[in-house]
Amino acid sequence: MSRTTMAERNDKDELPRVSIDTFQDWMRIKSNIKIASEATLDAKLAQLGILHQRDIFLAHLNQFNERAFELAKPNLRINGRNYTDYNEGEHEADQFDESLDRRVWSLSDQRLKWDLEIATKRRGIPSDVESLMRDILAQQREHDESHFPDRNIDMEETEEDPEDATEVTQELSELATELQESLAEQLERVERARQVDNEIRNLRT
Repeated sequence: MSRTTMAERNDKDELPRVSIDTFQDWMRIKSNIKIASEATLDAKLAQLGILHQRDIFLAHLNQFNERAFELAKPNLRINGRNYTDYNEGEHEADQFDESLDRRVWSLSDQRLKWDLEIATKRRGIPSDVESLMRDILAQQREHDESHFPDRNIDMEETEEDPEDATEVTQELSELATELQESLAEQLERVERARQVDNEIRNLRT
């Protein structure tokens, strides 16, 4: 083979090819082209008023389409291989499935992302829970200091003054109510913390 011929062949091989995933896709493309070209032919014949000559024109159209498909084959790359590299009857038995290979790599990449997200949550959530518990305890201390200040009750004065005794009783009742509300609020916070802890345990399993 001459150097000129080899150079020409290399130039042809370097030309970009149209990539198609499967032969079924190629057959579907051919079918769509035929349907569209026949629809265009019918519209043109109807416009000219010569629909009765459709069979004649259709034969020429089919020849044109088949010729176009043959010219396209050297420029096609199907399932990762050049169309011209396939043998007759090999269309459904290719050893390398490019589209499947792409899907496998895509799933592998998605799995790596999920693993990274899980690892990040496992590192971050425990510290978030610790911070949450610290905030809850700090808020509880502030709440207790503001709602339950130290009270010095003079029992002797209480015994001597019934009005003072009534006032103290009322204050104690109010304190009991506030304590009940505080306990309910604290129980709600503990429940939220318990839910967070369960989520952490589920991630670790």
